[in-house]
Amino acid sequence: MGTLYKEIVGYKKQRAIKIVLIFGFVILFINTVILISSLRNIFEEFLLVSYVLILLAAIGMAYSWAKGNKRYKYLIIDRELIIEKLSGYKKKSVLNINTKRIIKIEKWEFGKHSEKLYKQYNFLCSGNRSSAYNCIYEKDGKLYGFYFEPSTELYNKIICLMNYSKIA
Repeated sequence: MGTLYKEIVGYKKQRAIKIVLIFGFVILFINTVILISSLRNIFEEFLLVSYVLILLAAIGMAYSWAKGNKRYKYLIIDRELIIEKLSGYKKKSVLNINTKRIIKIEKWEFGKHSEKLYKQYNFLCSGNRSSAYNCIYEKDGKLYGFYFEPSTELYNKIICLMNYSKIA
C-alpha cells in the first residue's frame, strides 16, 4: 500500500447561503400570511407580484441549497486518485484514475482548450476559477479531462506520483 492522502473541498461561502435561505423563508412566510389573511383584499393588485416572489424565493433557495451541499473528497490510495461526490450523507465515487495515466495537470485558464478531449468533467464547488486546475489523463486510447480544486499538498503529491510512475 502506497501513499494515503485525503482532503474534502466544498463551497466556501456558507454564510451567504444561510443569508439567502433566511431571506427566502422570510419572503415565503410574509407571502403566505398575505395570501391567507384578510390582507389579501388590500394587496389584490400585488397578488401576481406575490406569486412571482414566492417562485423566485423557492428557486433561489433550491439553487443555494444545492450549491452549498455539494462537496468533493479527493483521495490518493496506492497511486490511485479517487474523487468522490459528497451530497448530504450520500457519497458517490465519480472518478478513479491511476496516476501513471495522468498526462498533465496545469492551472486552468478559462477559455483555453488545447487538447481534443473525449469528455471533460467538472468537480468545482465554487465559482473561484483562480484556484482551479485542469487534469488530462488517458483511458482506453482516448483523452479525458477534469477541473478540480486541489490544495498545494495534494497537487504536489499527484505530481510526485506522476513522476514516480514515469521513472518506474
